[in-house]
Amino acid sequence: LDRTKGAAVGSVPGLYPQRNALVRERFDALEQEFEAELPEVMAQALAAGEAGPDAQADVLDAFSARCVERTVAAVRGLLEEFG
Repeated sequence: LDRTKGAAVGSVPGLYPQRNALVRERFDALEQEFEAELPEVMAQALAAGEAGPDAQADVLDAFSARCVERTVAAVRGLLEEFG
């Protein structure tokens, strides 16, 4: 948040709205991508159910891990852009 505001205490005038819009744009896109992938992930998890609940959990865990990796990459990219 400090990088988005431009300062640890207070904010740099005009910087927060500009940077917040960029953060929102990036995360909105990620949320849409994750949501679009859910039907396939859920189908895979249901199909894995034949092998047992651990197999279902593995499918969902892998999806969660991919989402986290992509989110962290987005945060790192924003931090690099913000300096």
